[in-house]
Amino acid sequence: MPNKRITKKIAAWFFEEDKDAEHSGDDQIELNVWQLVMVVAVTIVFLGWIFYSYRVNDNNMEFVLSPPEYIAKFIEKNYFENNHGIKNGDFSRGMAHWKTSDGGRIFPESQSRASLNSHDYHSAPYSLEIQTIVPANRYYYVKKIFDGILENPYHYQSDVFWLGVPVAAEVTARLWYKGDILTFYLQGLKNDGKLVDLGNVSGAAAGKWTELVISRKIPDDVRAIGIELTLNQAEGMPAPRVLIDDVTVTVGNKEQ
Repeated sequence: MPNKRITKKIAAWFFEEDKDAEHSGDDQIELNVWQLVMVVAVTIVFLGWIFYSYRVNDNNMEFVLSPPEYIAKFIEKNYFENNHGIKNGDFSRGMAHWKTSDGGRIFPESQSRASLNSHDYHSAPYSLEIQTIVPANRYYYVKKIFDGILENPYHYQSDVFWLGVPVAAEVTARLWYKGDILTFYLQGLKNDGKLVDLGNVSGAAAGKWTELVISRKIPDDVRAIGIELTLNQAEGMPAPRVLIDDVTVTVGNKEQ
């Protein structure tokens, strides 16, 4: 008969080894579950990135298009065709289609007060009255009505500000003003996405309604134009005030 002590030791050793195997199996199961969780997490992140990239590229396009490609895709060839021109240039619809950059990233120090004047205008029922508090403030014509300010009007992706024009078109921009000195700009967007000043005119202080006119032939490398009104406050001088009315743009011989 085998020694009972030896038999007990063998049995104890066997069962201990079996327990170790069970623990090893548990560890392996835990490791496999952890790996599975990691694979699922990485897959979700990857699919989310693919979906986000697709949406970003599909909606914004700036991540995949160069400036010339973006301009060609998102800015119309001729904003002014089919009588689709400056809207609310007489401010009969309030301040619709006119936006300031006051307080934005480009001009954070600029502040102004703007309101409609129903008592003094070039044509009824309103003029736009602007008073500068901190130099300078700017107002722009925009194609779409939206809340807030125009953050970066000169960027090539500012497709609400830039108005497509035909190559080498004759463009004349006009407005009427009354009050302190106003500067009227015709801005241009080149095919490469760069800004160019096509022309500007400053009117002296005027006690009666006075017309400002900019007339230019659009250079071949300019894709779009923008309308800007700027009022500056001279250091140590009172805040200037100006009334603006009847802003129009003529492309060729057709007034818009």
